[in-house]
Amino acid sequence: MPTPLDRQTASAALIGVTRHLPGELGPYAITVYALVQGRIATPPVRKVSDAANNTMIGVTPLRCLGETSEVAGGWLKP
Repeated sequence: MPTPLDRQTASAALIGVTRHLPGELGPYAITVYALVQGRIATPPVRKVSDAANNTMIGVTPLRCLGETSEVAGGWLKP
């Protein structure tokens, strides 16, 4: 299971790439967006102890677990 450091590192990398790509792709009229999700209440996450999940919730900006319906399919802009 990923640790907070794993997720934070991956999130920082994704944010860095998202900030860089508009400069590279903007001249071609390509817009860049990023979705960075937190801990999602999937069956494996629900199997983890309440104490462990509460610890993760405590370091999550919205102070809750995300729901699969909130991230299913991502975000597509036509």
